[in-house]
Amino acid sequence: MNAFPVVQRELRVAARQPRTYYLRMGSAALAVVGLSYTGFWVRTLALGRGGGEVFELLVHLANWAGLLAGVTLTADAISRERREGTLGFLFLSHLNGRDVVLGKLAAHALHAFYALLAAMPVLALPLLAGGVTAGRFWWSMLALANTLFFAVCLGLGVSCASSDARRAKNLATGLALLYGLGLPLLSALARHLEWPDWWTGLITELSPLTALGGAAGGSVSAGRALLFTHLQGWLFLAGAAWQTARAWHERPAGRARRRWQTWWRDLSLGRPAVRVERRRHLLEQNPFFWLIARQRWKPYFPLMLLGLVAAFFGLAWWLEGESKPPWELALVLVPALHVLLKFWVAGEAAAALLSHRTQGAFELLLSTPLTVQDVIKAQFLAWRRIFGPTLLITGLLTVSFPLLAAETDWDRENLAWLMALAVGATAALWADACTLVWLASWRALAARRYHHAAGSAAVRVLVVPWLILLLVLPTVRFAGPWEPLFLWALIGFISDALWTVYARDRLLSDFRAAAAGTLSSAPGTGTPEAPKPPAAR
Repeated sequence: MNAFPVVQRELRVAARQPRTYYLRMGSAALAVVGLSYTGFWVRTLALGRGGGEVFELLVHLANWAGLLAGVTLTADAISRERREGTLGFLFLSHLNGRDVVLGKLAAHALHAFYALLAAMPVLALPLLAGGVTAGRFWWSMLALANTLFFAVCLGLGVSCASSDARRAKNLATGLALLYGLGLPLLSALARHLEWPDWWTGLITELSPLTALGGAAGGSVSAGRALLFTHLQGWLFLAGAAWQTARAWHERPAGRARRRWQTWWRDLSLGRPAVRVERRRHLLEQNPFFWLIARQRWKPYFPLMLLGLVAAFFGLAWWLEGESKPPWELALVLVPALHVLLKFWVAGEAAAALLSHRTQGAFELLLSTPLTVQDVIKAQFLAWRRIFGPTLLITGLLTVSFPLLAAETDWDRENLAWLMALAVGATAALWADACTLVWLASWRALAARRYHHAAGSAAVRVLVVPWLILLLVLPTVRFAGPWEPLFLWALIGFISDALWTVYARDRLLSDFRAAAAGTLSSAPGTGTPEAPKPPAAR
């Protein structure tokens, strides 16, 4: 009998997948772009400091990318097998949970480690400028590989506990952010409250991002952080193997479980009398709107995210003990909040249609008087209900930020430029969100999985315009700060308009073909196309 048969099978499958090779090129290209557009590159060379600052910035960005990409790659590895009902077939043989988990780890971690290997030569280029020792470089590469191992193990640990792809990915990403941001913040709070030093040090060293703090390789704290992160990865892997061997069993719900399910249904949907009244109210607006907007608490979740960001800012202000708020932190939190909300909008729009398409509900819906326009209208009603208040508050905070953070010695031109930037960012937030609803809705009909639909829509709307801007900026000479701002707004709004027209046209023309399951892909392009009528004989 072969040792680790699932590992061998998964590696053979991964060797035939195009993304195994595309991810290497993509990660190397992103590393080159990040290196080329690092603002420290020319400035540090001119000041004679070498490439140390460039290297530090790049490895920290790579560490964050590895943490988030690792959990994303493996969060649906085992949950997909549970969802499709194929996990139980694996255990009809002599396989055990360890074999299955190691096979999934080998297949999905292969892409991540290939991407890291492709980016390593680019990360080594700052060594040519000086200021970076060989020991510092190799320690940082070891820390990046260790963070990636921790992330893929964390994703597998979450994947075996859920059968829903979206819930597994959201939970894995939330835990990754908790490790990356929550633990350092908790450590800072512990130091402020004068907790014992060993306690605060332990909290910091549990984070996978701490090992880069001793990039020279001589820090004892960084070494312990590297060891603790590695041990946590193996613990997640062992827990995933133990849970996977039991996750495929279909057990009848006991009394306690039925009571919990009833309580959760009443909490999310309301009691029977409340559900009847809510159903009547939503059906009067749009039947499909009732189908995707039954959850009572969804509109409060984006507001909770806004509250968490505000609490994080207030806690940082309190820990610093300064009379003036840390506006530098707000310059990071506000764009991050914008990006998170846009990704959330894309995910909600894609999940609302993809789940019903995979269940075959669209054919039943379109056999009623319900039209395609009604389904699209319901998407925008749900978007306005869930994200409308949060987007409005975020826009108001963004516009008021320059006025609150303005210094007394600022001139009118600087304040006017910041106000224009804030207004443009708020307009881009609403325009991108609207475009993402259109495009993610179309991608949900064309893609096979939820993360493919939401991710492809987010890349086209949020990443492609920035790549175009980065390509145009070096070729244009600007006389002042207003021209780059105008160019950024022009590229962004033109992109939104084009993607909206494209997605609207495809939705209205090919929705019924996608609902019937006859929407195919053009060979070699990956672009969905409507089926052609058979040729006449």
